[in-house]
Amino acid sequence: MEPGGTSKAGSPKSRSDILSGVEAQILVVDDDDDLRDALVETIADRGYSVAGANGGRQALDYLRDHPVPRLILADMTMPGMDGAELVAELNKDARLAATPIVLITARPGAAAELGELHVSGFLEKPFKVEALFELLARTLGDPA
Repeated sequence: MEPGGTSKAGSPKSRSDILSGVEAQILVVDDDDDLRDALVETIADRGYSVAGANGGRQALDYLRDHPVPRLILADMTMPGMDGAELVAELNKDARLAATPIVLITARPGAAAELGELHVSGFLEKPFKVEALFELLARTLGDPA
């Protein structure tokens, strides 16, 4: 995304890009607009408040200006700042370090390789929506 809310191609920004004033229970971080939009919509339909960020840097900007969400779902592989780098940045900030983080990855076995990241869990792509809902219920309980 370019400043001003358009992509380099000039298309309008994604539906799930961050809206000012959103106080989300869940922050979805993914550079893939379609996947991020689908996750945000699915989670919102379940009754949770949710915001989306187009990558690690946009997520950090959101987190500086908004209340800390109760859960961060972040893609592992993103340009600029990947999921592991995002986790490292979050752990540097005492206000954010205790926030549960779940990394989404297409790499089989990534959980074993990346166990030192101190995250709450992993979702391996492709995943069933039921697995996402189970994770949300375990981490957050029912939507408020």
